[in-house]
Amino acid sequence: MTEIVRFGNYVLLGRLSLGGMAEVSLGRESRDTGGERLLAIKRVLPHLRQDPAFAEMFRDESRIAAALAHPNICRIYEHGEADEQLFIAMEFIHGKELRILIKQAAHEQTTVPNHVAAFIAVRIAEALDFAHSRHNEVGQPSCIVHRDVSASNILISCDGVPKLIDFGIAVAKHRIASTHAGQLKGNYGYMSPEQISCEPVTAQSDIFSLGVVLYEMITGKLPFCGSNEYDLVGRIVATEYTPPSEINGAVPERLAAVVERALQLDPNRRYVRAGAMAADLSTFLMTLQGAVTEMTVARYMRRLFRGQCEAENQTLAAYKAIKLPQPTPAGQSRERRPPPLPGAGVSQITDAAFLAAGYGDTGRPRPPRLPEAVAAVSPAETIQSGRSTRRLGAGELDALAEALKGPKH
Repeated sequence: MTEIVRFGNYVLLGRLSLGGMAEVSLGRESRDTGGERLLAIKRVLPHLRQDPAFAEMFRDESRIAAALAHPNICRIYEHGEADEQLFIAMEFIHGKELRILIKQAAHEQTTVPNHVAAFIAVRIAEALDFAHSRHNEVGQPSCIVHRDVSASNILISCDGVPKLIDFGIAVAKHRIASTHAGQLKGNYGYMSPEQISCEPVTAQSDIFSLGVVLYEMITGKLPFCGSNEYDLVGRIVATEYTPPSEINGAVPERLAAVVERALQLDPNRRYVRAGAMAADLSTFLMTLQGAVTEMTVARYMRRLFRGQCEAENQTLAAYKAIKLPQPTPAGQSRERRPPPLPGAGVSQITDAAFLAAGYGDTGRPRPPRLPEAVAAVSPAETIQSGRSTRRLGAGELDALAEALKGPKH
């Protein structure tokens, strides 16, 4: 039986993704917390919680990410442990991975338009500059580096807002727990030469990775490709790539120059700050006719995905409309929750992966699109909360079942 379950201060409505590190669910704050906003709840899988080093790293980096309040960084509302599981409650971003935008544009035999690509890069560069320049409580630089800037870790909301996600592998100079020396984390194709070589990374490493993302947007290809992993690493270390204007003749010289500077082999020859990269891109945008705004990106999203965002909004409305059970009265014990799936520690909840991408693990396999007939929503389904178990009403079931069918093609 598929159930919508209570977890800590939240009610889990559906699974967004499942990877090797965590399960991410669409959730709402429970009624007793007084909120109804939708959230993405990331719960670490049990076998990792048993690893003290990983658990400490997760707690450290959750604290780092929670301090990064910026409009273009996915916001973390709460982190900690509930029901014997480590978790992060973060902003739910209804949109698409930038990787999906690039892929869809390629499917239509085109690339992300120069003005849209530059705008996205500006906002992400500003987010990085904010993180890189953070100071701790005593005024010392926090030295936060994302280390995994990639098209999979940038979400574009249906409102056209670029968001940088997953500071979960960020490195801070004075962190309590450290990763093992020489350990590589991230996507090879986006790594800087110094990161590939397991050398110390700085803000310039993130700038290099953002340069790779910008190159990919305006050409439809990664700058560094190889017949195998060894060949790829060699090309990155040597920074051997084809200039973007040779792949896409519509790339202006000024935009290509930004890419070239970001992809310099020597970190000292790249932009000193991500903010400087954002400034050059903003100057390029000013040379174009008409203002480029989030609305511009939103219109491009609607055109590229042909009504998917609008259809998914109906699904989200159905999730928001579900009436939550009354909270367990003080002093009364809750019934035991259904046990997790064997060996995985994941809830038996409806798959909602078609609503959003980007909350899972790097390099995770993509879940298949839900079939048209979603059997998960049936009269036998219940919402579990505390002592009581309530069946969904017929009207709720009909609305949710219809919305869960997703966009029609």
